[in-house]
Amino acid sequence: MSKDKLIHEEILVASVFIPAGRRPTSEDKVHSLAASIKEIGLLQPIVVDDDHRLIAWRHRLDAYILLKRDRIPAIIVSLSDLLAQLAEIDENLERSAYTALEYSQALRRRKEIYIALHPATKHGGNHAGENSKAHDRAPCSDPAPTFAEETAAKTGQSVRTVQDAVALADKLDSEAATTIADTPVADNKSELRQLGQLPPEQQREVATKIKAGEAATVEEAVKPKQTPPVKEPTVLERMAESNKRLESFARKITGLLQEAKELGEPHLDGAGRMEILEGQLKQAANTVRAAKGAGVCPYCRGKWCKHCLKTGWANKTTLDSAPQTEKAA
Repeated sequence: MSKDKLIHEEILVASVFIPAGRRPTSEDKVHSLAASIKEIGLLQPIVVDDDHRLIAWRHRLDAYILLKRDRIPAIIVSLSDLLAQLAEIDENLERSAYTALEYSQALRRRKEIYIALHPATKHGGNHAGENSKAHDRAPCSDPAPTFAEETAAKTGQSVRTVQDAVALADKLDSEAATTIADTPVADNKSELRQLGQLPPEQQREVATKIKAGEAATVEEAVKPKQTPPVKEPTVLERMAESNKRLESFARKITGLLQEAKELGEPHLDGAGRMEILEGQLKQAANTVRAAKGAGVCPYCRGKWCKHCLKTGWANKTTLDSAPQTEKAA
C-alpha cells in the first residue's frame, strides 16, 4: 500500500460511524488506554474509510469518547488501499510467512478489511465466537460469502480454524502480543491460548517475564516461585550447634584470666589470689566443656527415656527432641 494514498488528519469523534455487529470493547482495556492517552497521547491513529466508517481500533475511539475529546487522529483510507492491504496479507498467507501470533493478527486484520469491503456479510453470523450454522444466518444482500467462509476457501483451512485464529487475536492484549512477538511463544498456539485466557494486565506481566527470559512458558510465568522447604535440623545437628556455643563460652571464661593479669592489680598477686582465680576459671571452663553433648541416647534416639540419665545424654543437652536420622555417635 503506497503511503501517498493515506490521509492523516484529525476528525470529529462524533463523525465516526461504527458498523453494526462490531465486537463490544473491553471496559478495562478502554480505561487503561484512556489513562495512557491522557498521559502520553495517542501513539497510533484509528483507521476509517472515506465515509468515516471505522475500520480498525475501536478501543481507541471509545477511549477518546471516555475522555470526552472532540477530535481524534485518524488515517483515512480508500477502498483501493484496503484491497492492497488484503492482497499483501493473502500473499503472506500463501507463503506461510507468519508465526502463529502473526497469523491470527493477520486474519483479524483481514476480517476488518473484508467486512469494510463487504459490510453486509457482517450479519452472516459466521464471525468468531458466534453460531455459524446456515439456518441461524440473517438474510444477506451481499452476494459475497462470509469472511470465515471466503478465508477458509482461500487458505485451505476449515471455517472453525479461521474463526479460532481471529478469536485468539481478539483475546490477546496488544501490548502483551508486541512484547512476545520475537519469542518462541509467538509461534506456539497452545501457549498463546493460555496467554489469551488471562486478564490484560496479567498478560502484560507474563509477556514481560517471557521476554526477559525469566520464564519459558505461560504456566511458568504465572506460577509463583516456590521457596525450597526449610530442612529441620536433626538432634545431632542441633547438638553440634549447641557444642559450638558452649566451646565459645568456655574460651571466654579462660580469656578472663588473661584480662585479670592485664589489670595489674597488686591485690590479685597477693595471698595466691591469682592462682586461686586461675584454678576457678579453669574449673568453670572445664564444667562448660563437660556440658557439651557427644551423641544421642542409643535407646530412644533423643526422645528422652529412662536410659538418658544412665547414658549421660540428658545431662549433656537441654535440646528438645527432634526428628532423628543419624545413628548414635
